[in-house]
Amino acid sequence: MYQVLKKFDDLLERISVWGLVASLSLMLIISSLNIILRWFNITFLWFDPFVRHLVFFSAFLGGSLATSKGNHIRIDLAAKLLENSNNKMLKRVLMSIINLVCIIAVLWLMKASREFMVVEAQYPRDAFFGLNSGHLVGIIPVGLGLIALRFIFQFVKTVLGKEE
Repeated sequence: MYQVLKKFDDLLERISVWGLVASLSLMLIISSLNIILRWFNITFLWFDPFVRHLVFFSAFLGGSLATSKGNHIRIDLAAKLLENSNNKMLKRVLMSIINLVCIIAVLWLMKASREFMVVEAQYPRDAFFGLNSGHLVGIIPVGLGLIALRFIFQFVKTVLGKEE
């Protein structure tokens, strides 16, 4: 069971890395092109909102990568105090609790973002390429879902004692 989860997590890792590389490259190209085209008084109105959504998308992919490496922002004084302790069981229990709380928090945020997406879909605004704002805010629950999956894997890994 753990091996299947590990392969799935590795797949999510590759998707996140390649998505982040593609997103950052596209942001760089479009932003540079936008600057160059302005010299010639040419403006594409969709460039700026598209880059903003790519930034948003990149933030969630980066959050997913940080979660998988345990480099995400966290406030856990107890883990800091136990850092030098040799009691591995206590560390595992504490990290399991922390990961479980993070899973609950991210799932709650995911639910709230889904509700926001539904409201946004009821009152759509055109953004670019015929996409409306209701579709584009779908980045939020999808990104949070990706982060939740990474936290779930971290929880399972900690419970099984497979920390690397």
